[in-house]
Order: sequence, then C-alpha cells, then structure tokens
Amino acid sequence: TALYNRLRPALYLGLFPEGGAEWVRLVLQIKEYPMRMSREALRRYPGKALADLSAGLLALSWKEKTALAEGWTGFEALLARCMEQETWNKKSRAD
Repeated sequence: TALYNRLRPALYLGLFPEGGAEWVRLVLQIKEYPMRMSREALRRYPGKALADLSAGLLALSWKEKTALAEGWTGFEALLARCMEQETWNKKSRAD
C-alpha cells in the first residue's frame, strides 16, 4: 500500500492531464513534494504503465489477504511490466 500511495497522485495526473494538476492536488490533499514526484514519474513512465502498476498493486494487496497470494514474484512481475513499458516509451520517442 505504501507504493500505491506514492503512485496514486501520478495515476490521477495521468488520467486528468489537461489542467487537472490543481484539481488533483486539492481533491486528494496532496502536498507540493509528492506532486513534483508524481510529475517526474509521468515524465519517466507512460500514464498507462502507472495505471496498470496501480491496478496490479491493488490486486496484489487483495490477493495477499486471500489464498491467492503471489508474494514477491507477483510484485517483481508488476515492476518488470512497468519498466518494459518505460523502455518501449523511450524507444518510440527516439524514433
């Protein structure tokens, strides 16, 4: 949940890119430093990658409370998919 809480502002900034930053900051009551970190995350990773990672983290959290737990393997797979999208994003910008 700690990682999800760090990603949550970036997730919403990705969903509402056009002038939504102030709205996101006010509604979610986010301080300036986490907002800067969220903007940096969106510069490094596509919004879809962060949305997928956030959804995956929520699913992992739920699974940990059931018999479907994936443990570190599931967490590492989520991070690898996010980083793969970031690498693809860099390649497409370079072309």
